[in-house]
Amino acid sequence: MKLRRILSFMMALLLVCSFPVSVFAAEYDLAQGSVIVNATETGQTVTHGSNAAVADDAPVITQSNSSTPTSNTVTITAAADTTANVTLSGVNIDTGTSGGAAVEIKGNGDVVIELDGSNTVQSGQKHAGVEKNTIAPTDTDSGTGNGNLTITDENGTQGSLEATGGFHGAGIGGGEFGSGSNITISGSAKVNAQGGDFGAGIGGGWRGSGSNITITGSAEVTATGGISGAGIGGGGGGSGSNIKISDTAEVTATGGYHGAGIGGGEFGSGSNITITGSAEVTANGGVEAAGIGGGDGGIGGGTYITITDSAGVKATGGEGGAGIGGGCGVSGSNIEISGSAEVTAQGKDGGAGIGGGINGSGSDITVSQNAQVKAQGGNRFHPDNHRYYYSAGAAIGNGGKGQEGSYPTPGSEVPPNTNDLDEGWIAKYAPGTTNLDTATPSSLTYKDNGQLTTSSNAVPVAKQEPTCTEDGHQAGFSVDGALVAVTIPKTGHSFTNYIPDNNATYEKDGTKTAQCDHGCGLTDTIPDPGSRLVFLPGEYYKVIGKDGKTPPCKETNQNGVLTITADADFASLTGSASGLKTLKAQGVETIVFVTNGATSTFALSDLLAQGGDGYTLTHDGETVTFTLGNGADISEILK
Repeated sequence: MKLRRILSFMMALLLVCSFPVSVFAAEYDLAQGSVIVNATETGQTVTHGSNAAVADDAPVITQSNSSTPTSNTVTITAAADTTANVTLSGVNIDTGTSGGAAVEIKGNGDVVIELDGSNTVQSGQKHAGVEKNTIAPTDTDSGTGNGNLTITDENGTQGSLEATGGFHGAGIGGGEFGSGSNITISGSAKVNAQGGDFGAGIGGGWRGSGSNITITGSAEVTATGGISGAGIGGGGGGSGSNIKISDTAEVTATGGYHGAGIGGGEFGSGSNITITGSAEVTANGGVEAAGIGGGDGGIGGGTYITITDSAGVKATGGEGGAGIGGGCGVSGSNIEISGSAEVTAQGKDGGAGIGGGINGSGSDITVSQNAQVKAQGGNRFHPDNHRYYYSAGAAIGNGGKGQEGSYPTPGSEVPPNTNDLDEGWIAKYAPGTTNLDTATPSSLTYKDNGQLTTSSNAVPVAKQEPTCTEDGHQAGFSVDGALVAVTIPKTGHSFTNYIPDNNATYEKDGTKTAQCDHGCGLTDTIPDPGSRLVFLPGEYYKVIGKDGKTPPCKETNQNGVLTITADADFASLTGSASGLKTLKAQGVETIVFVTNGATSTFALSDLLAQGGDGYTLTHDGETVTFTLGNGADISEILK
């Protein structure tokens, strides 16, 4: 302990003197005290419990006996234009009783948290599980939290994080009144973020917005908002904007009561939401909120929502909310679905599939290229103990309307812009239809010979995988016997795993053959350059029969094994040490001598180790003798 104090003092002294210090990453046991990490222009330091600060540019924060939560915390501060790097490795923090944030991010620099093992953090009231309150700079204050927080798993050790906010706090992001912005989840990180009441899963705390949130790589994220909070986006009373999900990320986002799955919290809008790559997203809105877009009553609704590339999205609105677009009472606009994206959007209880929530409109909706869209408006309904009746929502367009005493006209359909539709299609389903994967749509819109066509006679067709020579297709429809589906191009043959045919001779190269990688059974045989044997029979060894002549022989040389096969009952293999050395230099490691009655194997290195200048290996039927030129028996080296 005394030595540790001395070393800590010396390290701190070096930092004060601004000497360059290079240290290895160390582990800090959270069970022994809270950890404070500070990154400045002069380097990064770690303060553990009551110990002095030490220089460490890659600290690993662990926790002994992590089955029991600790109230000790982690605070990471990065000054502007710096990056703090920290690894969480199996920590379990719960400040629900003591208060405060389990993990707090401060300063205007960037913070990178690497996840190793299973990590669980639970914060107290008014705080986020991983708290990053973003306060914009002013003329008199530099603000805080304006750098980027990256939670990742890049080092090959599987890591996960379960972050739960306290009352009014997000799972990851803002605490009470705090916005959560500039947050990235990347790599192969597995994250489960649960907002406290009125907090988003990832984004704002109560009355806080959530913006500039990115989920990328192969990250797997589950984000659930508390009451009034979005799954990803705004807390209660806050909006969600500039949210991007890309690459192969898998995301499940569920809004709390009145919060969107992705977008605005209650009374908050959802805007500039982009889903790209081959990301897979499931978004479920809370009561009266959109799956993707606006929260209940969110001024501005759901707008500028883009789904493209080969992304797969399933968005379901809560009661009165659109699948994609507006929450209850608000609109959805500037929604674009393109590339070969596959989208299923379902409104509920009067919300449009894509467009407005109840009493909201849908406009500026575009479906283009090879996008495949299934849209269904929510059924008409009559709330208990309510004098108003609500009509069904459009598949694409306006939400249903409310009217006293009887059901009004359903929300009107608004034709989307399909000018650039190619092989894609739009399938609309009647409210109340179940299992859209197998159900027959009420109408199918597609391009037929360049002309936009709508049919009510479409039958679902399952996906067909392509073969080497035949195109396949995505799941689609058959209309009067004609296929309406996005083509999956034939793969073509592919040959990579070529195996030598062992037919090389001393006069020419041999060949090698591969089977098609796609399993179609086709083979491809090509020359095997450089496989020609590099020595002539008898040049470095001889095979002599009982009559003193060379019997019929065959030699093959593959992967360092020279196999000499003599068609005889009696034959001797003879050679010199210099011949052995030449063969070895040419890559031969082992010789196998085969006659009609016996097989012998020896390593050239074993024979050379015996010394002497010559050797004779004789097969007489099943009898084998192996001697040096001086007559010494070396049969023990045979394998």
